[in-house]
Amino acid sequence: MELLNASNGVVILSGDSHYAAHYRDDDSLGFSLNEFTSSSLNFPYPAERYAEVLKPDLLRQGQPYFDSNFGWLEIDWEKQNVAISIYSAEGQLGMQEFMTNF
Repeated sequence: MELLNASNGVVILSGDSHYAAHYRDDDSLGFSLNEFTSSSLNFPYPAERYAEVLKPDLLRQGQPYFDSNFGWLEIDWEKQNVAISIYSAEGQLGMQEFMTNF
């Protein structure tokens, strides 16, 4: 926990939710906690269940991405920047977030 508290923020990459989304909490831990989930190329979230995911969530940033997808992480160690992208199975950009000073 000491290492986490010394950071400017933490990024968690997760999956197996069958949709992509970005969640952010800047208040609970004393540092910025970001979770990006992406999944899956083989079984996208069923359209008839979108309403379950679209319920209000104070930590979710923007809308979920429901198409088959994969996540892409780019780290610029020199500039201390992170780019997290979600792409469709066809390679089209679906969502993207940039973070600095990590």
